[in-house]
Amino acid sequence: MCVLQILTISGFIHADAAPEPPTAVSVKDGAGCYSSVVSWVAPQARCGVAIATYSVRYQQRKGGGGGGYTTVSSPTTSVTLQRITANSDYDVSVAAISSSGNMGIFTKAIQFELQGDICTQLLLSAVIAHHHMHSHQLYGPFLLILQNQSLQQMSH
Repeated sequence: MCVLQILTISGFIHADAAPEPPTAVSVKDGAGCYSSVVSWVAPQARCGVAIATYSVRYQQRKGGGGGGYTTVSSPTTSVTLQRITANSDYDVSVAAISSSGNMGIFTKAIQFELQGDICTQLLLSAVIAHHHMHSHQLYGPFLLILQNQSLQQMSH
């Protein structure tokens, strides 16, 4: 049934049904050290009422200092989460909001972890590029330490 009819003292009112939850929620590391990109597949429009936006909530899992959900909205089927702590577990879920303002239920939480080695790799690449441009002997020991850290993280 697309439209719910509710009898009130003043007569019938119409309420649109809430949208179905999105599907195929996935998470990948973002372009920077402390971001992740969440994407999903939009649900079908329900009863001809289009999806207007999405609510994305995420939190650091227990033991990681999480203090409740952070919620962001997105008009598209992806969003970049900022200030994600590397090597920490998070939960994320998504809900669709119809053009009439009704929010559907959130998807089952998806667990993800931003891999910390991407930050080391980005820093290592920057130091190597800078080293090649300036070829100072000062960077040699620092470069060796970063390479060893990167190799250790990648082997785990």
